[in-house]
Amino acid sequence: MRRWLWVWGPAIVQMAVIFVLSGIPNLKELPGGISDFTGHFAGYMILGALVVRAAAGARWAGVNARAAARAWLISAAYGVSDEFHQSFVPGRSPSGVDWIADATGAAAAVVAIAVVASFVRRRRKGREV
Repeated sequence: MRRWLWVWGPAIVQMAVIFVLSGIPNLKELPGGISDFTGHFAGYMILGALVVRAAAGARWAGVNARAAARAWLISAAYGVSDEFHQSFVPGRSPSGVDWIADATGAAAAVVAIAVVASFVRRRRKGREV
């Protein structure tokens, strides 16, 4: 159980943060003048990074195409559920554009981590020779 919490806990915490923020009624603008698109993109970029970490078992060696695809699908599906959740919050509504920002942010993180993981693996392999 401790290992599972170490691997998946951070992603679950980010999901909870997104859920709480999505539950704020009548939110007109984000703090600091951050655009709605940027807020969604950044929140789901963090989620995508944490989910790919979890899907890879918190190991660089575990970051592969399957873990990356799984991470993106989980993050994008959570974005759909988040938009659905907003349909029940006063002054909020679901938005396809917001979901695109969610999915794009998650994809950006997943791809970036896959590239870094590939570099790390090549570098480690080079040291073994």
